[in-house]
Formats: sequence, C-alpha cells, structure tokens
Amino acid sequence: MSCACGNRRRWQDVDRIRGLAKTWAKMENETVVLYRRTDGTYDFSPIDKNEPENEIVEYITPY
Repeated sequence: MSCACGNRRRWQDVDRIRGLAKTWAKMENETVVLYRRTDGTYDFSPIDKNEPENEIVEYITPY
C-alpha cells in the first residue's frame, strides 16, 4: 500500500487555486480557466488569455 500524501497535497493546491479563481470570476464577472503549467504548478486566467501550452483542468463560471 502506498501513501496518498502526495496526491492529497496536490489536490489541496488545486482546491486553494480553485477557491481564488471562483472569487475572482464572481468579482470580474468572467469565465476563468484553471490550468496546470508545464512545471506542475496550478494557476488561473481569464478564458481569453489562456496560453495554449497549459493543460486545462477546469472552466469556472461566475455563476
């Protein structure tokens, strides 16, 4: 059996960024893209400014 600590930490990072993205989407009334960078970190940006080399994780609407 393996330890799930790495997965738990990764999803905690995703949840933290998702919360920030949801708040930003509501404040700006824009759809946001939550994405994974090539270095493994997570970030978000407005849907029209997403960089194509990033892996999209989730779309977040302001509703």
